Amino acid sequence: MNLGPHYFAAVTEQIFKIGSIEPGAMLFEASKEFQKRNQKADEYIRIIKEKLETAVNQCIQAAGHEIEPSKQRMLLRASSFGKCFLTDYRPEPFVNMCQMLRVLNQVRHHSVGIPLTYTQLEHLSMPVLIDRLVMRKLFGMAVRICQYLKVPDAEGRSRILAHWACFKVQQKNEDEDKLARAISQKLMDVPGVSFSEIASQALEYGRKQLAVKLLDYEARASEQVPLLLKMGQDQTALTKAIDSGDTDLVYTVLLHLRDKKSNSGDFFMMIRTMPIACSLYIQYCRQQNLKLVEDLYYQEDNSLEEGNCKILRSYTMDQTEEQVRLMRIQRRLEDDSGRSYSDLSLQATLHQLILEGNATWVEKLRKDFKVPDKRFWILKINALAYGEDWIELEKFSRSKKPPVGIDTFINGCMKYGNRMEAMKYLSRVSPDQKVRCLVKVGLFKEAAEAAVEMKNEDDFSYVLSRLGSADRQVAEQVRAMRGQLGARR
Repeated sequence: MNLGPHYFAAVTEQIFKIGSIEPGAMLFEASKEFQKRNQKADEYIRIIKEKLETAVNQCIQAAGHEIEPSKQRMLLRASSFGKCFLTDYRPEPFVNMCQMLRVLNQVRHHSVGIPLTYTQLEHLSMPVLIDRLVMRKLFGMAVRICQYLKVPDAEGRSRILAHWACFKVQQKNEDEDKLARAISQKLMDVPGVSFSEIASQALEYGRKQLAVKLLDYEARASEQVPLLLKMGQDQTALTKAIDSGDTDLVYTVLLHLRDKKSNSGDFFMMIRTMPIACSLYIQYCRQQNLKLVEDLYYQEDNSLEEGNCKILRSYTMDQTEEQVRLMRIQRRLEDDSGRSYSDLSLQATLHQLILEGNATWVEKLRKDFKVPDKRFWILKINALAYGEDWIELEKFSRSKKPPVGIDTFINGCMKYGNRMEAMKYLSRVSPDQKVRCLVKVGLFKEAAEAAVEMKNEDDFSYVLSRLGSADRQVAEQVRAMRGQLGARR
């Protein structure tokens, strides 16, 4: 092979210069003599014994700068011969050079016609050379080179075959069925290739049917569905989304179709034959727009569900109006007090106002929002206990006709860690609650005595079940009372 005049590398001159005594030149001569079975080979090796590694490297480098394969082989044979006398020589430079030269010889061949030198390849890099081959539609050679060099599939074989497939879909004279099968057979076992990208390329070149056929081979529904929608294959897109089991994908298709269909009746008619899609759409509308659910049931003549939707929508509207009223009141409170009430529920707002002692607004919110008496009392008891306002809590407990029992006050005190305050209410507890309230404040012995006094075995069993936190001596005393309960019957 003759690529015309070229400059010689310095290492080439060192080896082939007449009379050169460079280590590489001596090793090259030693190799030639060895091939002739001449003892001079041993003499040459002895001369460069101390510089043998340098000689090997020079022959490897010189091989890279040679164009003729025959000279490359001679130099590589010399370096291989020299390696035999080195014990710690790393083989990577030799192996890498053999690989690079094999690639270079392939691309230099007249059938390819890329007269690339080793220096140029080093500057260009192997990935760029692969790209050049792809641009020239030499896909087969590019794949073989990547496989030979063990390039990862994502950067090599898979990427090249994806380019090949995109090139094939541009050939409009090929039958679409045959082309789709050919592409699938070639790429089916190739990791990392996206059929959706190839289908998208086919669509750009106006080959819609080919794009649809290629999408059938795409394993990921999330890649299939958007392109199917783009091509107007609505029914297929919805079916693929449902089959994938990805509810988010189904919602994406449903909302796209809803926005696309000018007539809601057409949309409902389309999805009513697909129970899963219909169910998911109803679920979505229940959260976002009940009127749409109502319309759907109207289309199906389902008057019962339509009526339920009307009731639910009315209730939801009432809730929304209440929330708006609460937000307005919260803004007024913020303006008056300078404190923040935003994002608080009605219950949390009342709790905050009770802690602040704002009785006027507490009573106003209670009446405006029709808070049930029992719920309000429990809320106020817990708020006062939380704020450790024990005096106000005592006053509140003396109110006329409380809708809750005294045990609720005991619960509030114990919830916020004031046992002594809770014990103040024990004398006012009703007999049927006495045992349980005594247990709540930790008076297990007194609770057991009360149960024995009332001859109530259920209450006594309740005391026994709560003895885990009791003092050991107290627990033994309580268990001993079991006999007294039987004796008093």
